[in-house]
Amino acid sequence: MSFFERYRIYIGLALILIVIGSGIFLFSSQKADSKIKITEPKNSTENATRIQVDIEGAVKNPGVYKLKEGSILEDLIAVAGGFSENIDQSLVAQTINRAQKLKDGDKIYIPILGDEVSAQAARGGVTLNTNYGGAVSGTQTGKININTASQSELETLPEIGAARASAIITYRQDHGSFKSIDEIKNVPGIGEGIFNQIKDLILV
Repeated sequence: MSFFERYRIYIGLALILIVIGSGIFLFSSQKADSKIKITEPKNSTENATRIQVDIEGAVKNPGVYKLKEGSILEDLIAVAGGFSENIDQSLVAQTINRAQKLKDGDKIYIPILGDEVSAQAARGGVTLNTNYGGAVSGTQTGKININTASQSELETLPEIGAARASAIITYRQDHGSFKSIDEIKNVPGIGEGIFNQIKDLILV
């Protein structure tokens, strides 16, 4: 009797065990791969940088909100429930830039009917006239408000031609309202020398 005939049962059993073992190994590998896929981040936007901003005044739900970095004022107004009924539409139209890009820590005030002046209105060029108890624009005080002035108004300033006026407008669109007149020196083409010539003629 040959070796194969004598041990064919054992050889057959060994082959069956090898096939079964291979199947179990492949199944375990596929199961492990599926577990790894489940642990991958669901959505990269979940890790987006957040900013905190405060909105007060004529909105339905004033308070501090967390928004995605890159959000604009219009987004903040929306999450705050929109404008309230006591909004001063005229003052808002003059002083609020809904396309303003927000930064972490910003505080926004939406003017309410009856406000004599507000922090946001002041940045937009509205100042209190103590003689009459009303509000007057920056241009009426004899100075140009660099947050609201048009291209042509900016060009009336010394050394501010069409190119520099356009640069000022672009800067405030990209960075929001100027917080102080000194910030205008950050605009390309406007250095200390030009600033000294216009500082008494401008306001924020």
